[in-house]
Amino acid sequence: MKADDFAEFFINKTNASHNFENVKEDYVFKVLGTAEYIYGDTLMIGFEHVRKCLKQKVPVDLMLVPKRSAVEEIDPLKTIKYDSSKVKNIPPKHDDINMQVKEWDEMDYISMWDLDKPLRIKIIGADNIKPNIGEATTLHYAPLETIVYFMVELYHGGQLIAERKYTRSIPFHRYARWQEYITFHDLKISQIPRETKLCMTVFASDNKRVDSTENADVPLAYVNSHIIDFKGQFTTGRQRLRAWPNEAAKPNFACVQNVGEGGLAEKDAPCVFTYEIDSFSLPVIFPSGSPPAFLKARFDEYENQRRKETSLLSEEDLCKELERIVSTDPLYQLNTEERWRIFDNRERLKNDDRALPKFLISVPWHQPYAVHIMRDALFKWKEIKSTDALELLDYNYGDSVVRQYAIDTLNKLDDIELSDFVLQLVQTLKYELYTESALARFLLERSLRNTHLIGHILFWHLKAEMHVPYIRERFGLILEEYLKNCGSHRRDLLKQSGIVDQLTRIANAIKEAKKGEMLLILRSMLSKLQHPPKFKLPLSPRLEVKGVIPEKCKVMDSKKLPLWLVFENADESAPPVYVMFKAGDDIRQDMLTLQMFRYMDQLWKGEGLDLHMQPYGCVCLGDMVGMIEIVLNSDTIANITAGSGGATAALSQYPIYSWLKAQNPKNSDWDAVVNNFVLSCAGYCVATYVLGIGDRHNDNIMLTKRGDLFHIDFGHFLGNFKTFKGVYKRETTPFVFTPMYAHVMGGQDAEAYNRYTELSCKAFHIIRKHGRVIMNLFLLMLATGIPELRSIEDVMWLRKCLILNKSEADSHVHFKEQIRKSLSNTRAQVNDLIHILVHNKK
Repeated sequence: MKADDFAEFFINKTNASHNFENVKEDYVFKVLGTAEYIYGDTLMIGFEHVRKCLKQKVPVDLMLVPKRSAVEEIDPLKTIKYDSSKVKNIPPKHDDINMQVKEWDEMDYISMWDLDKPLRIKIIGADNIKPNIGEATTLHYAPLETIVYFMVELYHGGQLIAERKYTRSIPFHRYARWQEYITFHDLKISQIPRETKLCMTVFASDNKRVDSTENADVPLAYVNSHIIDFKGQFTTGRQRLRAWPNEAAKPNFACVQNVGEGGLAEKDAPCVFTYEIDSFSLPVIFPSGSPPAFLKARFDEYENQRRKETSLLSEEDLCKELERIVSTDPLYQLNTEERWRIFDNRERLKNDDRALPKFLISVPWHQPYAVHIMRDALFKWKEIKSTDALELLDYNYGDSVVRQYAIDTLNKLDDIELSDFVLQLVQTLKYELYTESALARFLLERSLRNTHLIGHILFWHLKAEMHVPYIRERFGLILEEYLKNCGSHRRDLLKQSGIVDQLTRIANAIKEAKKGEMLLILRSMLSKLQHPPKFKLPLSPRLEVKGVIPEKCKVMDSKKLPLWLVFENADESAPPVYVMFKAGDDIRQDMLTLQMFRYMDQLWKGEGLDLHMQPYGCVCLGDMVGMIEIVLNSDTIANITAGSGGATAALSQYPIYSWLKAQNPKNSDWDAVVNNFVLSCAGYCVATYVLGIGDRHNDNIMLTKRGDLFHIDFGHFLGNFKTFKGVYKRETTPFVFTPMYAHVMGGQDAEAYNRYTELSCKAFHIIRKHGRVIMNLFLLMLATGIPELRSIEDVMWLRKCLILNKSEADSHVHFKEQIRKSLSNTRAQVNDLIHILVHNKK
């Protein structure tokens, strides 16, 4: 039955029994204890809350409330209108400013396509260079033995579009001067793409070195800058840019200056690069329209040369080669010949949506006419799926038209679907050349259309990184624009921010207290918590509370001393809300892992497979501050094991079985408990294997009383497994599946065990079918700064595990082998035993 039909059925009954005249159009169902509403043409079973209640065999508690009381949350399209079209900037066409057809005194601009001369940059100097900037890049040379030099690069997206250039090396000086021209003979101004990024780095080297290459040298400072500004004007004349310390420039770094904190002493001020680009008598702009005939002729010449250099293939071999290239995953780096083969065969590939990302990354961006061809082909290509469009927002795809195409495709997602990817989209803002971008406009528009879902998520993802210097200004401007336009939601966010600030102060105060006084101080400070009558928690826009219950709160026995907090539900008849508040702990990796669990859960459910995943809520709220949902009625495998005979019980196969039997003494309940265990084991074995989740000791795996197993605490992933003293590998199994788990299923010959195996293989294959999207979601997070996710090499773990080049049958054989390895490996049991001993589990 549909939600509105069920509402009508319920209203008709109350009308008949109470002589009312209510109509269904005026009411919606509200989930008791949350700000979640059930309404519309969606089937009742289609709502997550309803499915969750049915799975757990608990009543579906709903309240019928007037629609007017919830209009802002259930009908956000009618609350706020936002038009960003006024910020769009369209430059004049080349034909309108072509110096070949216009008189000089009639011209206001010069077209870049008319400047057919090599790009020349004069490197003047660098001020306030520091020989010893931070521990990570401490020079191992004395200043008198050090030489410094500039490296200058030009990128479009992730593609180097001209030969990398170096200045001469000069002796180290705090105010170094080169006064040296570098000329890009292989790139004329007329060939420079609109989205070109200038990347400059100062390196230090031992003066005994003969060559000047950055591989063995120490980067002292870098800066990235757009060479064409937001209005389309070519940047000319002298430029002074404040640089960032310690790293070499990379094309995925944002084009922002290091403005510092203000009021800094000179010794703490950032290094400043000074350079100059040749000036012209009129402003130079990048035009719109088609490139002139001489640029088409230059491309024709380039095309003929590339065809001569590319090996000829028979028709059959060409088809096979194109299919091989198109089938590669997003981590595959196309070589020069493969790029040209894809670009040259665009007509035969345009009906294959898989080929679009490969085509776009193969465009020779230094050829304006090739860019013109690309943009024409883009809109004739077979349309890609919305989730596949995420790949086109990676930093490798710099073209503004391509990025707008990706946004238009993503805009087809509904709010629930889009909410799953806001985390990645916020990180992708760092890849945008300018603060005002198609992505920024899209996020603002969708957030302002649904402030209580998309807006809530956007606000906290942006606010969580306001302490990061290089992105603070960009994120701050987007936050300001959102808050100016979000109406009453601004008050909700202010309430939430005030609560978070107070909880952070309390958490930090607890860390300074003596152990025996922590609980008393916590409850005393919580009793003085200032809060409005009702407020929502940042953890979820659906969680509304009206205060904390101090006597139920506690300080958890963990290294970072997280707070166990209990809030009184805003609905008086609903149970309290339990959350964990962390200060001083980086939970960004947990947040990403749990997002991936949610996405995998959706993929499985989309194919009729409910594996009882419990991707509990987790949100980062600031610098080392976050909030995590607490799953009640559960315990760790460590506690369960220790309670069954101490540490040595880790070597037994009975603890989980015995504990579940004790929690479910009725024989009639046992089959359902085993079924829950089988389903959840299959889901988490596949998920933790694919994501390479490490540190899987028995305190990081939990079990509910109804048999649902789930994992917590994701400090290590993508194959970053712990070692003892850097030598002994603590984790050598593909995932945690010990004889203790198999015994609950009845052993390896039981029907439940065989079902677990088949479900695991099926779940693994479903994830493999969506492996490219999963890879892209991780690639879009490279700018986050998560320690174990910094480069493409880190994401290679996914390629290794997903085996996308294998058949479905081969993938089943592969995963069955992983189950066998996990079950036969005794080290996991030994590790669990040691963990219980070390942590004094009783």
